[in-house]
Amino acid sequence: TGVSLSDGKFHHLCVTWQSSNGNFNVYVNGTVAFSTTAMNGKVLPGGGSWVIGQDQDSVGGGFDANQAFGGEISEVHVWNRALSPAEIEVLASSCAQDLVGNYVAYTDFKIRGNVPTFQHCCK
Repeated sequence: TGVSLSDGKFHHLCVTWQSSNGNFNVYVNGTVAFSTTAMNGKVLPGGGSWVIGQDQDSVGGGFDANQAFGGEISEVHVWNRALSPAEIEVLASSCAQDLVGNYVAYTDFKIRGNVPTFQHCCK
């Protein structure tokens, strides 16, 4: 995508995809940083696993510590629809506690492994 966030600063990242038209967008700090069309009309099948912060070499396993994300991740949410640009701007610029994922919310995730946790500080 050409999107780089490796500058040591906190960034709000949002990815949207719509099956109906294939619109795929990456927003950084509320602004579209990358846009394309992908998997138009496709449906994501169930039964898989979703891993954040670690490359996996097989479904649900094959982890290598050298392929892990180094940094902090906070407030991961998943919706069953693509958020509007206005909603994304609100999330990127405020602590919108009422905009939580309706499919998966931050509190639904299970942390596994030797991962330090902290109370996030919404700025």
